[in-house]
Amino acid sequence: MLHKIKNLFLNLRYTALAVCLGLFAIISFIIVLISSIPFNPIQYKFNYVSQVYTYAPQGWAFFTREAKEDQVYIYKIENNKLEKISQKHANLSNFIGLSRKVSKMTMEVEIIATMLDKKKFPKTTWNYDENLYGKIPDQFITIKNLIKSPILCGDYLVVYHSIVPWAWSNSAYKTRMPAKVIKVRITCQN
Repeated sequence: MLHKIKNLFLNLRYTALAVCLGLFAIISFIIVLISSIPFNPIQYKFNYVSQVYTYAPQGWAFFTREAKEDQVYIYKIENNKLEKISQKHANLSNFIGLSRKVSKMTMEVEIIATMLDKKKFPKTTWNYDENLYGKIPDQFITIKNLIKSPILCGDYLVVYHSIVPWAWSNSAYKTRMPAKVIKVRITCQN
């Protein structure tokens, strides 16, 4: 009898834990969902949007990107060799998405790209997976990085690479896609 009561108590404890975790997940989802709506007729006395973004730092950025837009790859140029800079949020070096370094670096590249005429970027073909590079420009374009405490300083190659279509996904490693490249020398204020 005592054994049955002990098992029942353990089962209730696990059930209570599962219910509490489920409620926490549902409430968190609803709070993040409501705080991501720009305007809403239901007004709250307490503005918790900033607190939500403190604990959910990446927000809903996944849904704000165009599915077919070119991907941007950044290569550091040292001793005439290209070293690809990791832009993955999920890396351990980026604290599995909690670090904003990759987002800031991408923003810096986009700000620098707005200073240039993208129509004048040399066109080439590119496959970053297999290191099948196309023609790289000889000349650097010098640009001043005006951002406070910048990440990008020095010589870089910025590649705007077309995404491999889904139908070609099995041959993605062999496929060279159209790309635009720019070789920039970024000088910083600091």
